Amino acid sequence: MNQDSTQAPNPNVIWIIWAALAMSVLIYGTVGVVLKMNGSPQAVDPKLIQTLSLAFGAVVLMETVLAVIVLGRVLARSGNFFTYCIIRWALMETSAIFGLVLLLLGAGLEIAAGFMAWSLLWILLLAPTASAKEKFEELSQLG
Repeated sequence: MNQDSTQAPNPNVIWIIWAALAMSVLIYGTVGVVLKMNGSPQAVDPKLIQTLSLAFGAVVLMETVLAVIVLGRVLARSGNFFTYCIIRWALMETSAIFGLVLLLLGAGLEIAAGFMAWSLLWILLLAPTASAKEKFEELSQLG
């Protein structure tokens, strides 16, 4: 059973990958809450947390614009919906990773939750639906 590398992947695979990335955000949040409930980690300098929160927030906003607008158009030219979706989801997942890092440094749960909620919101909005596929095909025709 030699599979041709140009053959389209099973349509369910993209949904499995999407769900795994969405679940990873929830797992990051769970890890953070469990750590906070156990009294760890100890907070570092509050000024550092504030500075990192602002810096991470700026990066997340730039990544969102990059993933949704700029890269969306560039990746659509590749003609590969799979790649188009996965790269955009991975960029959106970084917001949750930043939230977990802030939690590990001792930031409040509300700060980390904001980063994780942003990540999950965009991963959900960028689901590989039929309308997303249509939008991708429109963009790929413009290329």
